[in-house]
Amino acid sequence: MNRPYSTFNNGCDIIYKKSGWGDFEFIEHFYRGNGEHLTLSSIGHLESVKRQVSQYGGAFDIAKKRIKEMVSNSQGGRIRDKFEHYQDFTSVAKIYRGSIVLSSFEGSYKKVSTYVHVKGAFELRFLHKIYSVDNLIQSYYGTLNHERLPSNLVRMIKKGGKGFAVMDSWRIGVDQEVVSI
Repeated sequence: MNRPYSTFNNGCDIIYKKSGWGDFEFIEHFYRGNGEHLTLSSIGHLESVKRQVSQYGGAFDIAKKRIKEMVSNSQGGRIRDKFEHYQDFTSVAKIYRGSIVLSSFEGSYKKVSTYVHVKGAFELRFLHKIYSVDNLIQSYYGTLNHERLPSNLVRMIKKGGKGFAVMDSWRIGVDQEVVSI
């Protein structure tokens, strides 16, 4: 796990047993990261996001519905499709509510019995922009009252922070029966 900053806990590093950044690290990055964008892989979230994208309601389910509509009147051919959708990744990090997943698929299909066999690749891009961490501070410390927050955090809040984006992309090959017709 990439931890580029010291902690707010009296300046001592804390050993985290969880994988990936949590609220605390996002708060630090907002105030100390100078707006530098992050990748999911650099903060330990890529595998969790990939898993969630492939689960019910994610990009793959949307793609299956779109493929079914596109291929309904022919026996085979090429497919090119691009779409974006908003997905809630708060199970990975609270800050990821309403993240955008941009998806594109290029490949071929062939109707086989009652299924459509698809071969090709998905290109997936994750994007989440962070403009404020007030809700994370409230959640993490239970207050936004400066008198009840750690003094080093209050000093950083007074200096101000910079928004940043978390993003990444990955490719997934597909060679399977994906849609029943």
